[in-house]
Amino acid sequence: MKAAEYIDAAKERLNVRSDYAIAKKLGIGRNGIPEIRSGKRALPLEAAYHLAIILDKDPAAVIAELQMERETNPQRAEFWRSFLSRAASVLAVIACTLALSFSNTAGTAPAAAGFGRRWKFA
Repeated sequence: MKAAEYIDAAKERLNVRSDYAIAKKLGIGRNGIPEIRSGKRALPLEAAYHLAIILDKDPAAVIAELQMERETNPQRAEFWRSFLSRAASVLAVIACTLALSFSNTAGTAPAAAGFGRRWKFA
């Protein structure tokens, strides 16, 4: 996803209609969102983390995607592509491992350990 797509997805998730309102939620100045949409300005790191939390995404993956989008050096862009590919593989292995371990339990341990709680950002 591009920065503008992340912003639009967060607006939808938070039921926010204007760029000004989402800018306030992300801690970005009034002209920040239009500048980010046009490519004149990069999305600040803190805002990228906020977007990841809002969208229930891995912050490292969001930041890597945003870096890959802005990178003009082909070698650096390839680094971010490679990072995303490796991150996806690692997450798939973790998900399979967790699924197998949870299927072998009675189902009460995850709830007792606090699993299933979601991050909230409003």
